[in-house]
Amino acid sequence: MHIFGDIQAPDVFKIYDASPVLKLKFSFHAHCRIYFSPDRYKDLENHLYVFYVTVSSPLNDMGMAVDFFHIEDIFTTHIKPFVDQQLLNQTLPSMNMTTENIAHWLYETFEEHLPANTTMETLELFETANHSVLLMQYNRPQ
Repeated sequence: MHIFGDIQAPDVFKIYDASPVLKLKFSFHAHCRIYFSPDRYKDLENHLYVFYVTVSSPLNDMGMAVDFFHIEDIFTTHIKPFVDQQLLNQTLPSMNMTTENIAHWLYETFEEHLPANTTMETLELFETANHSVLLMQYNRPQ
């Protein structure tokens, strides 16, 4: 007998109305040159970046928010090719490759590709295991 053999569809699929916040973790290795002044800089080789994205999405009739796979696809398609194993100074827009600037680019890129009714809430990019930059919906530059 199969373990799920007697399981039937539930009577109710959606038990509440809300927009839960989903949290996803991503990482990539990259190289970059960070400038502290026009003639003073630091080169980072094979640096590990870890970041979390939170998005809110209303529940559909089945009781599910936006599919995790849809958010992961945004990373795989629109972000990873530009950051993973790349020299960021060559693949991202012309900017100083600070964690603050990279976090802003990541936030904007995710937000641009989110499905309708899904809202970017936060993006937290870790420069090291103990240091991060947190961007929130309400404090983004205009």
